[in-house]
Amino acid sequence: MSQHKRPAFTCPEVAKDYNRSLMEQEHATSTTERLAQQIDRLLERLAQAEDSQRQLQQQAEALAAERDALVQRLRSARARVDALLEHLPPSSPQAGDATPTEANPS
Repeated sequence: MSQHKRPAFTCPEVAKDYNRSLMEQEHATSTTERLAQQIDRLLERLAQAEDSQRQLQQQAEALAAERDALVQRLRSARARVDALLEHLPPSSPQAGDATPTEANPS
């Protein structure tokens, strides 16, 4: 492993510029690494959100299919009840069914 040797500077201004340049490079590297980590976390969250969305979509489709089946069953039951009602004879008022004004005409 070879380490980057620091050159010997004779001019303090050149040394200061060199140190500043190294610090800026280190800061840029740490900023880049932080950004890369944030991007990785965001990509993970995106994948989780997409999975959740896919699951919710499947649930919504299943619920819609169940609702449609229940609506069809309700229509079928109504049709059967209507058919049974058509076969009943017309109702005639009986003594117990009469309203009080009809039972006692005063």
